[in-house]
Amino acid sequence: MGRKEYYGYLLCFLYERPRAKRTASEAAKYANASRQTLYKHIAAFEDEGLLVKEDAVFSLTEKGRKYAAPLVKRLHDVRSFFETDFGCNGTEATRLALRMLMDLPLPASFVQKAADRGAVCGAVNAAAAGAGNPNLALPEGQYNVDFEVCRPGGRVRSMGDAGFFKPAKLSAEAGRYVLELRAKPFHYQSGPDKSVRGVLSRFWYKAGDDWVEAKKTAKRWFVPGNAIEVRREDNDFIGRVRFKAWATKSCDMPEGEGDIVLLFRRDVPADDFF
Repeated sequence: MGRKEYYGYLLCFLYERPRAKRTASEAAKYANASRQTLYKHIAAFEDEGLLVKEDAVFSLTEKGRKYAAPLVKRLHDVRSFFETDFGCNGTEATRLALRMLMDLPLPASFVQKAADRGAVCGAVNAAAAGAGNPNLALPEGQYNVDFEVCRPGGRVRSMGDAGFFKPAKLSAEAGRYVLELRAKPFHYQSGPDKSVRGVLSRFWYKAGDDWVEAKKTAKRWFVPGNAIEVRREDNDFIGRVRFKAWATKSCDMPEGEGDIVLLFRRDVPADDFF
């Protein structure tokens, strides 16, 4: 951790902590640093007139509080962004926020995570174009929806059922819906000497009379709400998405056609979308 980052940690620590907690050991724990390293930066703060030490407790001077106040205010906003949009815990969110506010580079691992999320958001936005479906009428939010992969028009499961993680994710916003499906490698045993292994490589859905290739990022596929046919079957409220799929596999297999059958009777609001 560099000098600028220590400055940010110390300013926020001294500004926010009650007096009894503003000790060297507590500051070192907050900054995840050794006390020896911390004392070097505390000495620099003292030289600049930003803090004073009384009875082993550190306090910001008036100059220090004036310097720290805008940083702490911005820190709260940026930290909240990292927590809510990227699912970072409090410690990680604080460090990322401080690095951003101090004009320091973010860790490479987080930059990759942000790039992946940007690709996902782009695919979601593209899929959301024309994604209205008045028959769904769900409140805004994100839902976990159980589903089955079935043969066309029925409820007999197909081998494709093993090729997806469950549940699916359904986002509802401003009357638009986007269904997210995550593919996984599958192994289907059709007989004592017959088995198929593979993973989804292409996925098309039917919207009206047209076949449309689903937007994709990594192993996530996005289907707009206007491709979901909502109906009641045997007193169940379900949705059907007719699809064609191709897979990379261990043997020659033609394209598969079937239905994603969404079991809305089992919807549960999602706790975490990424």
